[in-house]
Amino acid sequence: MPVVEVYQGVKGELLFDIDAHDADTAYSAYASALEEARRLLDVLERELAIRPSAAVLTGRGVHVLTNMELDRDARRALAEYLLSSRCRPPVKIDAKALVDVKRLRRWPGSPNVKTGAVAALIEPERLFSMTAEEAVEATFPMRRVYVSATVPKAVKTPLGEALEPGRRRVDVHTALWLACS
Repeated sequence: MPVVEVYQGVKGELLFDIDAHDADTAYSAYASALEEARRLLDVLERELAIRPSAAVLTGRGVHVLTNMELDRDARRALAEYLLSSRCRPPVKIDAKALVDVKRLRRWPGSPNVKTGAVAALIEPERLFSMTAEEAVEATFPMRRVYVSATVPKAVKTPLGEALEPGRRRVDVHTALWLACS
């Protein structure tokens, strides 16, 4: 079954949210998040026999999903285990996103206004070979489409580009990020 069909058909799935909020660019965020996602996939399959059904690149991290449904207490116990020293190696996930089924999920094609990226759906196995550069390419597909935008003050974009104040030609993702910042 194609990953898109699996993703659209999931109800109450487990969502493992891996973000790199402290990274200064999308490249460094993806480098960190992809490494953590690989650890998560290894632990899920090796220790818990859980096979992910989809993964979404979010703009600063990765959502890993499974078709498995668990109640809130079981989700909390799973989050505690993954973050604990009992798990080898411990995995850095957002425990709140795993426990609370009403938390934000990035749907493929939806924009991340914090970065200007567009969420991209991938096969979970692709996380093992994907580079940070490939993740950026997947989530910033319109980096070569330019618009005119006003930069209100000197800033560093999520892709690490320094922009000076004034009217500038910027890519669509940067324009979205500027408009929402």
